[in-house]
Amino acid sequence: MENFSLYHFLERMFIVQKISVRKIVSDRQKLYDAVTNGDCKRRKLVGSRYEDLEEILLEWLQECRQANIPISGPILQGKAQQIAREINIDNFSASNGWLQKFKRRHGVSYRAISGESANVSDESTEEWLLDVLPRLINLYAPRDIFNADECALFFKLMPDKSLVLRGEKCHGGKLSKERLTVLLAANSDGSEKLTPLVLGKSAKPRCFKNVKRLPCDYKNQKRAWMTGALFQQWLHQVDLKMQKKDCKLLMIIDNCPAHPKNVKLSNVEVVFLPANTTSKLQPLDQGIIRVVKQYYWKRLVLQHINEIDRPESKCPVTILNAMHFLSSVWNAVTVETIAHCFQKGGIQKEMKELENDNNVFEIRDDDDWKSIQETVGANFHFEDYVSIDDDVLVTEFRELDGIIADHKEDDDDDGNQSDEDDSEVPLDPIPTRNDVLDAVTLFRRYLAAAPTDTEQVDRCLHKLENFVVSSSLASSRQSQIIEFF
Repeated sequence: MENFSLYHFLERMFIVQKISVRKIVSDRQKLYDAVTNGDCKRRKLVGSRYEDLEEILLEWLQECRQANIPISGPILQGKAQQIAREINIDNFSASNGWLQKFKRRHGVSYRAISGESANVSDESTEEWLLDVLPRLINLYAPRDIFNADECALFFKLMPDKSLVLRGEKCHGGKLSKERLTVLLAANSDGSEKLTPLVLGKSAKPRCFKNVKRLPCDYKNQKRAWMTGALFQQWLHQVDLKMQKKDCKLLMIIDNCPAHPKNVKLSNVEVVFLPANTTSKLQPLDQGIIRVVKQYYWKRLVLQHINEIDRPESKCPVTILNAMHFLSSVWNAVTVETIAHCFQKGGIQKEMKELENDNNVFEIRDDDDWKSIQETVGANFHFEDYVSIDDDVLVTEFRELDGIIADHKEDDDDDGNQSDEDDSEVPLDPIPTRNDVLDAVTLFRRYLAAAPTDTEQVDRCLHKLENFVVSSSLASSRQSQIIEFF
């Protein structure tokens, strides 16, 4: 986007001045944020004099709506005055004019809130399965029916420490710095898995330095929790993706406090499961998340075994490494596993029986696990290790005082708090072209001795090698003078 020729093309294509093109490019993040937050009908992006105040107020409003707490205009004005006092804003008046502008800026409208019982009877579940769900899924093909859900992940938890954590709360301190919240979403026939969204505490993890592309999407939140604002932003991103593909989808989610209702979307229809039914109806809770965690912990265990055998290869588990692990294991989840879980949740209409159905979610204490048990003295089963973070909160209702406190801490930290101990996590140097080509050669020697068919992997390795060589040639090309303008 910074290339001179592209600027020139945009000027001629849209008949605008060069300064206008440069202004749009420089404000591209603001424009993108406005669209992903649903604020795309206004012709101009007019900011507020009280951005911090309105950000806190909007976050509190979303928390209340998720908890089905009715909020009126006068209540909003009163809370705005309270926030102004708390963050030391003088001469602020929560007038009716300010309220109307606040509502327009953030797309706020008042709607009646229907009550919801804390407990759902078996009759309600049966009504969903027999009446509501069939009418919905008949309108969509299986590939266009999605489910999304969050889970907690203690991303660098080693087996020798896991027993200590069982049953502990995770609201702050060192334990909270070792956890992430992960949002996963897939369609009912298993043909498409959306890129995982990872939530951490740090806005700029040190391990992200010099990294231009992440294997997963990443957002930060003070407690690494999902919030209504973050989930709404994610929904808008999915909606934009579906607009580009010119297709519509059904997104089935649970009644989590962080899942806002009445989000304006054009290509995504959001449907909520009956309250307190996720253990029976939510496909990702029927085994998909469980399988992802099995694969993840297996990768972590294997790395630990390798470090035991070769101490010089020891590498700290950073958020970036965890995201690479997560992306890899998410891609490894099979179509059959996903389709089976949607069938268990009653969403897949027809599906043939899976072979070895009883073994789809089976956890075995295999030789690798037995090896690490002996090494670290862990006298518990792999299943206990996998399920260690099953009950950890991924969201919670926050009062206004808590939201204000979070924002004050963000200002103090200036977004640089690290989820890792910087003194223990050295930055990895960027590999040179020769380093990468040496690694390709080493991997090719490994494949040559493999007992199984590696034709597909060989093709990927050729593509990797060609990419490295072509990238190196492109970077060595002499720059032209117009590229500096």
